[in-house]
Amino acid sequence: MKKIILILCISISAICNAKEHCSNKIEAKNYSFEINSKSYNFISYRCDDENNEFSKPAILEVKGDNVDYQLENLIGSYHSFDVQFANWNNQPALFYKHATTNNIQGYIPITIQNNRLTIDCSYVKRRLINLMETRYSYCTERKQINNIKDLNGSLALFDPRQLNSYSYFPHTDESLLHKNFDVFVGKVGDISFYQHYQSIKDYDLDKYTVIIANKDKQYHFKNVEVFQRIKELGEFEYQHMIGLDILNSNGNFTFYDMDRLSDILDNSTEKSDIHSYIQLEKVQLYEQPDFQYPTYNYLKRNDFVKILDVELDNEKLKKTNLYEIYKMRKLLWFKVSYQSEKYGEIINWVPWNAFYAD
Repeated sequence: MKKIILILCISISAICNAKEHCSNKIEAKNYSFEINSKSYNFISYRCDDENNEFSKPAILEVKGDNVDYQLENLIGSYHSFDVQFANWNNQPALFYKHATTNNIQGYIPITIQNNRLTIDCSYVKRRLINLMETRYSYCTERKQINNIKDLNGSLALFDPRQLNSYSYFPHTDESLLHKNFDVFVGKVGDISFYQHYQSIKDYDLDKYTVIIANKDKQYHFKNVEVFQRIKELGEFEYQHMIGLDILNSNGNFTFYDMDRLSDILDNSTEKSDIHSYIQLEKVQLYEQPDFQYPTYNYLKRNDFVKILDVELDNEKLKKTNLYEIYKMRKLLWFKVSYQSEKYGEIINWVPWNAFYAD
């Protein structure tokens, strides 16, 4: 009898002295989602309880059919990233941004498989040093998530500056303010990718249409969001584009690889008509995409040219590591056509920095 009373007293004491978990909930948000025809509730909130992983502790609760999770180390401020739960395109997602610079932000959609939270792709928006806003997707094998460490490889570890920091278009000439122009952002096989701007003002506002083009045809992706998918590679390898993820108005993604993009171009009725204007004060023309073949001709700043082709050696790029950006740039050439009043049409090659303000 004494043993029973002692156990009872210990139990009561433990209950009385137990600290209620996260008694002070802050910034609570409650969302409901249909996932695989089942209903789930996602509740996120911050609390003032101590937490060694995060500077701002936060909790994500997930409740539904055979699912009841309280994840204490998944969202919050962690090292250089701030990770939050969000409703993105009517689906659960993790939203993250770079805590110091805010020039990187992205979404990682969450789904539920075998009663576990899983992720596979990260969709990122990043403002580059040349002021352009770029969109990227980065996908790995689908994996379960329980804590922040499970997001390793998904928090924009790739460096998109290598892909399209080639162009910077400041206000250099009043006559160009209302001209449309195209900015090269990448290439897969013989297909080049451009951001098309209606004017310098649209460039400043990041209002653009994505165009794919080869030597003969082009196609505009209208009224959709386009993310360039980056190939998953090793830590020190050059990470290049392998296709496009298209987000339609219904919030659904479709991945277009090289074959699907080629089919789109084959069925297009638009002839290739890519234009841009020279940014360097003076740029030499070359007979071939190689500095060993210069001509005596030059173009000057604000000359408007038609881009006929882009030469980008993907095999060499794959061998270029993250710390050889300038070496990589030397592999990028543009074949351009310029209409000269004195000599008529001139067709030659210019290096990447012809379209970058010095």
